[in-house]
Amino acid sequence: ICAVPADAVLVDNVSGAKQVVEYLLRLGHRRIGIITGLPQISNTHERIEGYRRALEGAGLSMDPELLRGGNSRLQGGYQAGLALLTLPKRPTAIFATNNLMGIGLMRAVVERELRCPEDVSVACFDDFEWASVFRPRLTTVAQPTYDMGVKAAEMLFARLDGTLAGDPKEIILSPTLMIRDSCAAPPPEEP
Repeated sequence: ICAVPADAVLVDNVSGAKQVVEYLLRLGHRRIGIITGLPQISNTHERIEGYRRALEGAGLSMDPELLRGGNSRLQGGYQAGLALLTLPKRPTAIFATNNLMGIGLMRAVVERELRCPEDVSVACFDDFEWASVFRPRLTTVAQPTYDMGVKAAEMLFARLDGTLAGDPKEIILSPTLMIRDSCAAPPPEEP
């Protein structure tokens, strides 16, 4: 997971993505789009893997038409969101794999004059201070950033005082699904 041989405190990206997609599936969504981050970073691959596992657990396979790259940027999320929302059969829910792309996606929803969550549900990875201020309040996967900082500091001090030696250690912490207002059951299918 870590490209540099060093101690690391990470979040379980696979589990976080799986949690949010399973939640969307429980609401009844079957066409779930995903906006992915930079292709060269591990968390992008891990979040796609969580998405894939959740779909497979529901007997669904990944539809390449519903996968769009957003380059981990707001503008990328916006462009990927527009691409998904203008499909002839658009997804009923979209999962942006980071908060910047989630904000861009919300801009695309507004620009397309769609309502969230009535027309399309939106969720993103990475909770942020404004997520509960948005209207609708965004459903997110929250990383335990405070705990990650504490664990990283503990590992650093243990390395410095010699109580932690040997090969680099890796600690993986669990994220939390923050269910808010941006997700609901899918709209009825048009005849």
